[in-house]
Amino acid sequence: GEAAAAAAPQPPPPPMFDIRTTRRFDPSQSLSFVAEGMQTFSLSYADHSVITGFVGRDIVQLGHYYAMTRLGFALDCNDPNQNGIDGILGLGMPDAALPSVPTPLVFALSNDRGGIEGANYIN
Repeated sequence: GEAAAAAAPQPPPPPMFDIRTTRRFDPSQSLSFVAEGMQTFSLSYADHSVITGFVGRDIVQLGHYYAMTRLGFALDCNDPNQNGIDGILGLGMPDAALPSVPTPLVFALSNDRGGIEGANYIN
């Protein structure tokens, strides 16, 4: 009858990334932030997640070390597992990073990349 003709219930849609679950960086609240024009980035990871955003400069602090460096600021991601994560700090070597955005820790501590004795070191 009529009940048999009723459509089967649809499964709920898969969860989506919700940027409202993260504490977002507000460039207007930083005295040291510098926009890098309209430069954007897109990073793909081995698990097929993709993060997109814009590039800027700001001071990165790790312990007593400070450096003005280029950073990627995420605006979107296709992975709901990133919900609630405020950021990813790349501690890998520069070869694993975007060529245009050096890894902050390596950049701050490596003399040949503008570190302790270079112009980008602030401490």
